[in-house]
Amino acid sequence: MRDPKRAEKLLKSVRGAVKVPVSIKIRTGWERSVGQAFAISEIAEACGVDAIAEHPRTATQGFSGKADWSIITRAKNR
Repeated sequence: MRDPKRAEKLLKSVRGAVKVPVSIKIRTGWERSVGQAFAISEIAEACGVDAIAEHPRTATQGFSGKADWSIITRAKNR
């Protein structure tokens, strides 16, 4: 999430190396920034990722704090 170019390289490598469906799970961002999730989702789609699951909390939140479910809706409607 912190390095979109690195994520793109990784996703391209995995997509090119396997013939099975590729899915990823991401958080909404490293910190409270919706842009990170949208950027990684767009990169993943362009790299041929078949499915994306989004955890509605940031990495710094871990599994505590309030989940922002609206981000998933916004990502789906993009």
